[in-house]
Amino acid sequence: MLTQSDILLGYSRIWELLRGVYNRKFDEISKKKEYKNVIEHLWSFCYDKYRTRIWVKRCDEVAEIEKDRGIDLKKEKKNRGGR
Repeated sequence: MLTQSDILLGYSRIWELLRGVYNRKFDEISKKKEYKNVIEHLWSFCYDKYRTRIWVKRCDEVAEIEKDRGIDLKKEKKNRGGR
């Protein structure tokens, strides 16, 4: 995971994982179905943990800040002619 990313130049594969970029080299580790299942479960586990520990927490914090400041994005979008 510490090696350079082939997708995001200048970043590591850990960064790929954090950014949600699926690395197809995970598929190339083995052709055995049980290995692919383990890799898929590992990927899903990592995604879920990052999502709940980082992304959802961040979104909740931003929503709280917006609420404290009286920002209503739905109302603002409607006033600007958005959906």
